[in-house]
Amino acid sequence: MFSDPQSVTVSGAAKTLPRVSAGEFAGTFRASDGAFVLTVKHNQGKKDRSVVSLEQRKIGANPLDPSRNLPYNARAYFVLEGPGGSTGFTSVELEDLCKAVTAYLSAANITKLVGKES
Repeated sequence: MFSDPQSVTVSGAAKTLPRVSAGEFAGTFRASDGAFVLTVKHNQGKKDRSVVSLEQRKIGANPLDPSRNLPYNARAYFVLEGPGGSTGFTSVELEDLCKAVTAYLSAANITKLVGKES
């Protein structure tokens, strides 16, 4: 189980996210102002799937009517998927795969991703 609270750093500022729900294969952590929500979920079946999701919620200007604000959401998530029943790959191999993807997402590559390059 992930510790409570969790911490994420956005734009150089650490955000503390206390646990707000817990299940057998899921946990949710939320900032006190609701602006950030971190979710960790696991599904097991033909394929085992683990997902970490960070959502940011904010209120911003309506481009069609600047006198009114609208709610906006953005989400970044990481998915690890492999054969069901933890077969075919060792936990070390799966960890190495995760580390390779997170290392690939350097600042330069994230800028390209956000810029919709491929």
